[in-house]
Amino acid sequence: MPWGRPAGLRELLEWAGHHVTVTGPPVQHKTWNLAALFRLPTTDGPVWLKAIPPFAAAEPAALAAYATADPALVPSVIAAARGRILLSDIPGRDGWSATDTDVTAAVTRLVEAQARLTTPLTGGPDRRPAVHPAVGPPRRLRPAHTLVRGDFHPGNWRVTAARPVLFDFADAHLGHPALDGCRAAGFLPPARRPAAAAAWIAAWTRACPASRPAAALRIAEPLSHLSYALRYQEFLDNIEPTERRYHHGARPPLSATPWPPPGPTPPGRSAATRPARSASGPALVRAGAAGGGQGGCRSSGPGCGVTRPAGRLRRPGRGPG
Repeated sequence: MPWGRPAGLRELLEWAGHHVTVTGPPVQHKTWNLAALFRLPTTDGPVWLKAIPPFAAAEPAALAAYATADPALVPSVIAAARGRILLSDIPGRDGWSATDTDVTAAVTRLVEAQARLTTPLTGGPDRRPAVHPAVGPPRRLRPAHTLVRGDFHPGNWRVTAARPVLFDFADAHLGHPALDGCRAAGFLPPARRPAAAAAWIAAWTRACPASRPAAALRIAEPLSHLSYALRYQEFLDNIEPTERRYHHGARPPLSATPWPPPGPTPPGRSAATRPARSASGPALVRAGAAGGGQGGCRSSGPGCGVTRPAGRLRRPGRGPG
C-alpha cells in the first residue's frame, strides 16, 4: 500500500498540510494492511489523517451520506481524496466500555439515520441480493435494503457526553441493515447483547411498523458470519502477496469454525466475556422477539422500502478511526 513506502507517506502528510495548519510532528497511531492512521496537531486542535485502500474507497462517500441524515452521528470530514481522508477529532471514550444506555443510543441513532437515508452510496459496493422480478423482495426481511454501516461493533463508537459518534465506515455498502444489528450484539459481552437487540428491533419497529425486525435478525444471524468471511477474503485478495503469510491459517474452514472464532480478544475485554452462540438461537433475537408492527412506514427513506438508492481500525484513546 502507498503508506508502506517513504514516498507515499511523505505525499500523504503533505496533502494533509494543504488543508490544515500542522503545528507539530504527526503521531502514527496505527499502520497495517487495511489502513494507516495519524493524529496531527493543528492550530484548531487535533485532527485524524486516515489512509484507506482501494477496496475501502467508499468510506468518504458513506460518511457524507450519513451526515445528510444525522450530521452529529459521524465525524466531520475536513478533506477527502483518493486513498485518504482527513477527519475531525471525537472527544469521549471507547465504545468497548459502553453501558446499556450507550448501546441503546448508538443502535437507535444508526437505525434512525438509515431509515431517513435517501442519498445513494456513490461508487460504493452494492451487496443487495439479486431478486427475480416475478417474485419480488421477501416481505419477511423488511426493513428493506439501505446503506449498511458495516463493522458496527462498539470499538468503532465514541461515547461522548452528548451522544455516541460512529467512525470507520470502511465496510459501508448497500445491503440489509440486519447485518448491523447482528454485528453490534455479536461483539458485546453477553450482558449487553439484549440491549442491542431490543434497541435495534424497537427502532426499526418505530421507523417502519410494517417491518419484522425480529424475524430479520433471526434469519440474518447465521448469514452474517458468511458475509464477513467473504469480506475477509476480499481483504486477503487485495493486500500485497508478501503480507498474506501473516494471515495464513488465521481461520479454519467455515464448517469447522467454532463460535466465537479463534483470534485476539478485543481491547478492554477478557476471553471470558466474548459472546457465545446459543444452540437454542441467538440471544440478540430472543431479546426482542415480540418486535414488529402493522401499518405504513413513518419514514420516506429506503430503510422502509419506500425508496431504493442507486446503486477497521480499532484503537485506544481519541480519534475517528
